[in-house]
Amino acid sequence: MVTYKEIADYGHYVFPIFLDKELLGVLNTYVEASHSWKKEEADILESISNTLGLIINRKKVTQKLKLSDEI
Repeated sequence: MVTYKEIADYGHYVFPIFLDKELLGVLNTYVEASHSWKKEEADILESISNTLGLIINRKKVTQKLKLSDEI
């Protein structure tokens, strides 16, 4: 584990960003070390992660369509 004396203790939520079974990225959210896990927060962050997967996919599809129109 890497630590720096200038950085305070922290916790985090980590959610994979998937589209179907393809891993597109990771949503990593830092919280204070004393923060308690809350289901409502986890649900919201999971929903954001799922939405990001859809947005990334739409961008990929749009780029592919744009490239095919240019050919």
